[in-house]
Amino acid sequence: MSTKTKSNTNLIIFIGIFFLLLICGLLCCAPTFFALVAQNFDTSLDITNDYESKSLKDSTQFDKNDNEATYFLLKDLSSKAVDLYYKAEDLDAEGNYAEAYETTNKALEYDPEEPALLDMKCYILIHLNELEQALETCQKVYREYPNSPFTLSKLAQIHYLQDECKQVVKYSKELANLEDIDEMDKRKLYGNAGIFLTDCNGDKELARELLTEASKRSIDPEIKEVYEERLNLLNESYTSK
Repeated sequence: MSTKTKSNTNLIIFIGIFFLLLICGLLCCAPTFFALVAQNFDTSLDITNDYESKSLKDSTQFDKNDNEATYFLLKDLSSKAVDLYYKAEDLDAEGNYAEAYETTNKALEYDPEEPALLDMKCYILIHLNELEQALETCQKVYREYPNSPFTLSKLAQIHYLQDECKQVVKYSKELANLEDIDEMDKRKLYGNAGIFLTDCNGDKELARELLTEASKRSIDPEIKEVYEERLNLLNESYTSK
């Protein structure tokens, strides 16, 4: 074999060994390499998702179908207090009244005089049957927001539960005289006030008016039936005179 041929053969062998080692190196390092790439991708994805979720929360947390919260300008609260507000709302809806009460008190540590939080606290206290505390809390809101239909409804409910019918009539009249109430809210607020007035033998004409308006707007057959039953009772009391 000539020297030139031998040199070419050695070169080919060298190149082959080089590429073989390169391939082996890539195979060994590939898992680590792709793991690093995946980690960086996941990190960037987490940042993106975190930003998107925060942006989504910021844009929707006050757009819930929750007129009571928006009425009191809940968006003025600190973000932590807002989160606690909705947590308390969910706990109350689940019947966890004691935990809901504690959660609301935690929220009030951020904004002690915030009407939205006080209104929520009043609502929970009613469920806990702590009526005197509920009345005191609701009156704080009432002094600042005398035209809040939600607070007027709660005050009527508290006095109804305390068998104070004159006060039920007072707050129900104030509720009925409000002009700017959402149509969907009228269904519940008017219905409740009408029931309170009927059951405590209050202003029957006002009760009839409120129950009629609530029944017109009701989309739940069972609730509509409750309103109609109270209306029938009122009609019977008129015909029996």
